[in-house]
Amino acid sequence: MTGARAEIPGSAPLHSGDTQKSALASNELLTATILLRRSPGSPDIGEQLFSGNFEPISRDAAAAQLAADPQDIEAVESFARQYGLTVTSVNPASRTIKVEGTATDFDRAFGIHLGSFGNYVSYSGPITVPESLAGVVVAVLGLDNRPVARPRADQVSA
Repeated sequence: MTGARAEIPGSAPLHSGDTQKSALASNELLTATILLRRSPGSPDIGEQLFSGNFEPISRDAAAAQLAADPQDIEAVESFARQYGLTVTSVNPASRTIKVEGTATDFDRAFGIHLGSFGNYVSYSGPITVPESLAGVVVAVLGLDNRPVARPRADQVSA
């Protein structure tokens, strides 16, 4: 389970300097969603839309064209199981694989250090995957539950 690892670009969270990190219980159960790339060779729909050369297609045809490659799904499922993560669902059309496991399992699988940062769970360091999955795994979602949006002061009702 060791070997060369690749960083998922943009995956290292930024934490404020005054935030204290405390370890999560190693057996704390977490869930995450792994987002995969589109199948190699799938059409660039955005380019077609902007060029004006876009022909409408059915929802089923779009799902087939933009879905994850079955070999990519199999490789990521194998990786997850290798690190003790349980695959709970796979959706090729949305290119997602949902997994669950302990904090320790996620730490080992993705080369991170999960912890409690005040009122939320997050991690330090960039998410990494085995070199063989570089570019296949686009993102790992759900390992950081910091609030993203905040109400604007002018829209808060009294």
